[in-house]
Amino acid sequence: MSSGRILDNLVAQKAEFVNHARSKVYQYIRWKDRDHLIRIVEKDAYGPGQYRTHRPGLDLYVFVLGCFCTKKKYKEHELDSALTDPVVNIVCDCYSELLQANSHQLKEHLIQKILSNDIILQATLKIVIDKLKSKGLRITESSLAKLVHETVSQTAHTAAHSHLGTTIGHSITVAAGSTAGQFLINILVKAIAHHVTTITTNIIGNIAVKTVVKAAAKKVCITAITGVIVKTIATKLGFTSTMSILHVLVIGGYLTVKLIGLPREMAEKVSNGVSDTLNNSYRSCLEEILDDITDSVTDPKKIASLMTSEMVDISEFQRELEKGTNLSNEELSALENIMEKGVQKG
Repeated sequence: MSSGRILDNLVAQKAEFVNHARSKVYQYIRWKDRDHLIRIVEKDAYGPGQYRTHRPGLDLYVFVLGCFCTKKKYKEHELDSALTDPVVNIVCDCYSELLQANSHQLKEHLIQKILSNDIILQATLKIVIDKLKSKGLRITESSLAKLVHETVSQTAHTAAHSHLGTTIGHSITVAAGSTAGQFLINILVKAIAHHVTTITTNIIGNIAVKTVVKAAAKKVCITAITGVIVKTIATKLGFTSTMSILHVLVIGGYLTVKLIGLPREMAEKVSNGVSDTLNNSYRSCLEEILDDITDSVTDPKKIASLMTSEMVDISEFQRELEKGTNLSNEELSALENIMEKGVQKG
């Protein structure tokens, strides 16, 4: 499945996705107490990556809150709302749920992307052949170059014109007149298709995908989410960029009264802000997620390792490679079984 097709299918689910994300964000914020909603995180307060959370009632809290609402640093440290990360995580979970619901299409998309990438295939085959040579396979450089070229071409053809299940699930047919080189090509094509499928299946349910999704989603929505939170709190409490310390202290004295109704108001405004952001960035965010996931599965070393892990006994294959394939050879089926161990057990 092409990138365009899977994106079109996902875009068709946009309205449902956005409404689902908005509802989850609303419910999360709506039932939080007011104290939690106005906690401020001081980044790197105790060193790189060490945050401090400022809560109402603590010393200097009002000054920290004032800095946050007027978009200023506190002690040269960046400030953020304690709500930002949980809300971003909710959005990320929604993207993960979307991808899981469309995992079959996503897997097909990833397989096609990998099998049509000549650079990845060439790198994979080089590692495979090097490992087989270390186990005793003898092949000339010219034969190797031809082998790699034809395997890459046939793999790309298989990805473009065949159902991958047929390539993976059925035995290899050696046509009349085929050489042992063609036999190896068929073996390698099948092994690549199988193990790429194995890798993508594992990756889709892996924590790595959640990391990719979070990175892409966070990049898209964190600024907007923080902006909505700042504006909502600042407006509710009456903070302005030009107010004096005295005004800040006055606001602090009436903080409890001013926060009445904040959970409902913030739930409405932040969830609406998330909805607007997702509506505007939905397709571009998915494009980035798909690209990053593809990068995470296109590791030639990983594919090659799986392909060669069971290919131990290659002596029979070596003889066939040197003399050409004899279709009347009764040992041909046994030879195929030996070489397919890495496919069937991978």
